Amino acid sequence: MDMRLQSVDMRLQSVHLRLQRVDMRLQSVDMRLHSVDMRLQSVDMRLQSVDMRLQSVDMRLQSVDMRMQSVDMRLQSVDMRLQSVDMRLQSMDMRLQSVVMRLQSVDMRLKSVDMRLQSGDMRLWT
Repeated sequence: MDMRLQSVDMRLQSVHLRLQRVDMRLQSVDMRLHSVDMRLQSVDMRLQSVDMRLQSVDMRLQSVDMRMQSVDMRLQSVDMRLQSVDMRLQSMDMRLQSVVMRLQSVDMRLKSVDMRLQSGDMRLWT
């Protein structure tokens, strides 16, 4: 019986040693997990910072978008005004062509009058 007790005692000591080794490994794992946890917290903080900066960029982009829409509306207004100016210029061009044609007609009539006057002058001097 004493041998059995010794055998049991030796097995218990072996188990105890194994448990100590497991405990040491668990402590090592716990320390590594703590280190990973700290790194994850750091990453989380950096991600929060990036998120805040992205929100700021998003707000600025929304502001730019609104300003671009305003510019687009103003450009449409300018385009409409330019179309109106173009139409007025076409109208003035047509009126100027009419004036030119009338001036040409007057010029031709003046030439006719001048020729008749020259003809009359020649008759007077001859």
